[in-house]
Amino acid sequence: YKDCELIYSIEDEPLGTGGAIQYALNKTDSEDVLILNGDTFFEVSLKDMISFHKLQESDLTVALKYLEDFDRYNRVLLADSRILKFEEKQYNLDGNINGGIYILKKKILQDLNFAAKFSFEDDFLKRYFDKIKCHGFIADGYFIDIGIVQDYERGQVELPLIFDLSSERF
Repeated sequence: YKDCELIYSIEDEPLGTGGAIQYALNKTDSEDVLILNGDTFFEVSLKDMISFHKLQESDLTVALKYLEDFDRYNRVLLADSRILKFEEKQYNLDGNINGGIYILKKKILQDLNFAAKFSFEDDFLKRYFDKIKCHGFIADGYFIDIGIVQDYERGQVELPLIFDLSSERF
């Protein structure tokens, strides 16, 4: 994008979210990597999130979104900014959820020697968050997860309005 060099990491077979991340890590020399879920959009200041990650000396920083009245997401419990728990999906009146944006010290994932195929969320996040310096960065920007048809359709309406994606611009 613009002045950024893009290197594509293409899986020959599905590796799961964790396996795909692990495979892509082999293509960078960076100590910290930015990871984005492909089925969500979360408006977060990456500059602020990176500064927070460095200030906390975090191994993993997770962008969190405060929601009310939800049951599709795991609620994330915090003490100050430290992540205490990823609760199982259940109905919640309110709370912070994982927004699908992460800053990770590359070495942390590599040192765990996962198999080629694994889930980033279930096999890494939920099992290791309390063994590493894991912090939550709360952001209040627009969030949408297009993992269900209703939200995909909602995104088709809302995103062009939010970002002024009128046909005249293209």
